Amino acid sequence: MASAMRACDHWGDSPASRDDMRRQIAEVPPHLRAELLAHFRTHYPEPEANPWQ
Repeated sequence: MASAMRACDHWGDSPASRDDMRRQIAEVPPHLRAELLAHFRTHYPEPEANPWQ
């Protein structure tokens, strides 16, 4: 879900849109979830930690 929320951050989605994203992800059939996760991780990767902070 964190990867999907990074997509929402990227697009500036509203709280309602984020709720829609969560609902839509829950509706994805189990056999397609790995592919969806791979998509989000590829296109909206987790930012690297900054050692200076």
